Amino acid sequence: MSKFTLPTEIIELPSKGLLYPKDSELAKGVVEMKYMTAREEDILTNQSYISKGTVIDKLLKSLIVSKIDYNQLLIGDKNAIMVAARILGYGANYKFTYNEEKHEVDLSSLDNKKLDENLYKSGVNEFPYKLPQSGNEITFKFLTHKDEQDIARELEGLKKINKEASSEITTRLKYLITSVNGEREKKDIRDYVDNYLLARDSRALREYAKQIQPDISQLGLAFFGLTLNKVPEIRASIFTQIHEICFHGKGGYQWFEVYNMPIWLRKFTFKKIQDFHKDQDKQANSQTNKGEKTLIDSTGKVNTPNFLEASKNHKKPTSYK
Repeated sequence: MSKFTLPTEIIELPSKGLLYPKDSELAKGVVEMKYMTAREEDILTNQSYISKGTVIDKLLKSLIVSKIDYNQLLIGDKNAIMVAARILGYGANYKFTYNEEKHEVDLSSLDNKKLDENLYKSGVNEFPYKLPQSGNEITFKFLTHKDEQDIARELEGLKKINKEASSEITTRLKYLITSVNGEREKKDIRDYVDNYLLARDSRALREYAKQIQPDISQLGLAFFGLTLNKVPEIRASIFTQIHEICFHGKGGYQWFEVYNMPIWLRKFTFKKIQDFHKDQDKQANSQTNKGEKTLIDSTGKVNTPNFLEASKNHKKPTSYK
């Protein structure tokens, strides 16, 4: 198999890297990503990953070239990386339907909601906030990928205990809040959220955290043009394209080369092959039509089939009577 270098791009993070530890690769404020290939489309259409809810994380881990600790990724930065993945894979033009109306967005024109540098202490993911109703002083952080994984596991465990319970808001708050009136013990924070946090304070905190969090619109699997009912069809299309390029390339392309092609290049090559064969078909049909005879012509005369025409010139007598 021949070797070639995949193109990459440098992606700026909404947090600017300011909330990560100084020794973290993410503190640089950028990540390097490669273009999406059939390998990543394979991930996107993997039914097992989809059912487990891990498909987006598997995709992003495959695309990120920088040696980062994925668990450290702030959710806002992760969302920005996901938008970049969509652009590198399928282009910046994004069409969607909202309230039964069709819309179109240029993803490259979206502005990241970046961190207000007046609110943070360098290298520390923690922010002060005074609850408006109770007046309690709390600190909170922006959630990371690891936090989201821990929350998901905890919620899954709670559902096993009580399927009717709805604990997502309180569970998320227990991870969001890092101290209450200077108290940092996790058990005390959990007790406060469960028994003392007023509904008005809860909403105000969540709205404030969302307001200042560096982020870009949260997205999902459909953002990549995929829905569960289309997965088998899309997988078949991907591998049809790979087969056609390898087959019609007459040895110029090997399977793994095409599999690892940037999506835009694979689709461009496949379209060129389709266009070539359409032209060939048109030429063949045109030549056939020029010499074609119908059984009955426009005057009503019956055209003799070719094999009968040939038999008229056959003068050798037959051997039977």
